[in-house]
Amino acid sequence: ISSGVAAKAGSSFFFAAGVGPTVEGDMKTQALSALETLKGRLAAAGLSFKDVTFLRAYVVPDATGAVDRTGWGEAYTTFFNNKEQPHKPARTTIAVHSLPRPQWKIEIDAIAVGP
Repeated sequence: ISSGVAAKAGSSFFFAAGVGPTVEGDMKTQALSALETLKGRLAAAGLSFKDVTFLRAYVVPDATGAVDRTGWGEAYTTFFNNKEQPHKPARTTIAVHSLPRPQWKIEIDAIAVGP
């Protein structure tokens, strides 16, 4: 995770908000689904994960109050900070009481910078 990412002068910004899962399941399953949806939104704008400068994940704790940071982290490293895609955006994870759809465990906002 980067603590900060700069944008070059003349860049354009792309904001994605409210990206949720399209499937039910555990945190990793839902996070993978939400990131796939984000990938499609980025592609439609001519961008990719290498252009993402910031991610904000809203996550719902389980009944014990614990957040599945492992599941979210495993999904994240499927798309970022790996051999195929070494890019690391700045990232925040926030535990929330609930999300717009009761079955959601995660919702993602993203900022990308393109030419």
